[in-house]
Amino acid sequence: MRFIPRFDMASVGLFLAMGGCAALHVRYAHKSGKRYVYIGWFLVWTVLAAFRYVNNNGIGGADSMNYIHFFEGCFGEDIWTKTDKHMEELFQIITKLIRSYTDNFRIYYLIVYGAIVWSYITFINEFHSGRYSCIPLLLSAIVFTKSYNTLRTSLAASFILTGVVLLYRKKKIRSAIVIAASFFIHRTAIAYILFLPFYYLFKSRKLKMHYGVILAACASGLIKVVKMWLLTGGVWLLDLFDTGMLRVYLIDPPFSRAALLIQMSCFMALGAVHRDLYQDLQRAEDGRFHMLYMLVFYDFIMTPVYTSCGIWRAPEYFYLPRLLMWGYTISIYRRKFARESKVFVTLLFAAVFAALFIYNISISKDMLMPYIFAPMVQS
Repeated sequence: MRFIPRFDMASVGLFLAMGGCAALHVRYAHKSGKRYVYIGWFLVWTVLAAFRYVNNNGIGGADSMNYIHFFEGCFGEDIWTKTDKHMEELFQIITKLIRSYTDNFRIYYLIVYGAIVWSYITFINEFHSGRYSCIPLLLSAIVFTKSYNTLRTSLAASFILTGVVLLYRKKKIRSAIVIAASFFIHRTAIAYILFLPFYYLFKSRKLKMHYGVILAACASGLIKVVKMWLLTGGVWLLDLFDTGMLRVYLIDPPFSRAALLIQMSCFMALGAVHRDLYQDLQRAEDGRFHMLYMLVFYDFIMTPVYTSCGIWRAPEYFYLPRLLMWGYTISIYRRKFARESKVFVTLLFAAVFAALFIYNISISKDMLMPYIFAPMVQS
């Protein structure tokens, strides 16, 4: 049976239902205090990812077949062993470790995607609270389904999110190790590994928020200088760490400049409630909002950096922190309305985020549609 990538409303509905699954599980878990309810979310997302249909036309993720071929031939002598240079060291180790026990890529997917979903659940459970709206979590399915194509990026992001949780729990050494390890999953993680020094500067109040714009401008200029040096006198450094894509990011940035404007516009909307956010930041006792605010603020500063480098997958790293911050923002807006109007406002926000979901899925180039559950397809 032959399938080709195309827009598919049934797949959009499925992905939207996945986002709703996450939002409802988070809401119920926090209202009931029963964390075991996350098992349902974990199983649904992991099974749908591991047992999706994949073919050479790009169905199931544009690069999915590359990862399957690498898994199946990582110990062999066929052509796919030549892609080792494009696969970072720790990713190779994880893949080959699993391959040494099984040659079934479905099991490989179950383990890897299970780890990604577990990191999402751990992060959201740690930093979400009853005060946050769950509506933006509809979009959490977008960043996860992108992992169907960008497996290494998503796995690297899961390492960083797990490291942030450890950092919040004051397990500093373990946090540093896990976050640093993400660099050996995907090189683009370097942009977010730098969150560690930023965190300590921000926490110690040596870095003030109003320096953010200046820091962002300096970062943008600095990256251009570093890029020119790497492509001339610093070629030896590229040879040391290059995995085949680093030069692509530096030489031919494909990331649209419009993305910077979109990101800035989002934070301008967030800035509309900046005073309320800052007051809550000062009042917060458990530190969760402190950390969340630092993550989003850092993401804002790094926008010019990954735009200049053409790291078009960078927004996926701190996608979940941004969703949680939007959830907090919605909660603040809802407080400004009378009780009888809050239902309408909630429905309005739900409609807006559902529309954003459909728009993001429809313009995706990851070849996620149509989604086909492999066991239902006759071989």
